[in-house]
Amino acid sequence: MFFVELESPTGSIVNTDGSFGVSIRKGLKQIEDWDHWIDGHFSHLKLMFQKYLGTTKMMPDEFITLDKTRVHYALVAGRRKDYKEKTYRAQRKLKRERNITLLHYDNLIDTVQLFKQSGNY
Repeated sequence: MFFVELESPTGSIVNTDGSFGVSIRKGLKQIEDWDHWIDGHFSHLKLMFQKYLGTTKMMPDEFITLDKTRVHYALVAGRRKDYKEKTYRAQRKLKRERNITLLHYDNLIDTVQLFKQSGNY
């Protein structure tokens, strides 16, 4: 399962020293809230998945049994110009320690352009 939190592409993305600003910290708090919610309410989430999938298709195992190693989070906030070296170091640490991928909107734009160029859409 992959959960994505979208924050503003503008605003207080990082502080002047490159540490996480209000937007990123707000997004991280939202992901933390989701993670706690999933711990206590996965059975409800599973029912929602089943409801929208219907009875004609089997649901993959990762949607039936809670395995936190299969739960991934991404936070998209700001633009490339907002990120500094300290931000990128904190981004790598966030991925390593909390399994949260921090991206800026330019990452999404770059990926869409590569996808279009490949002709595989």
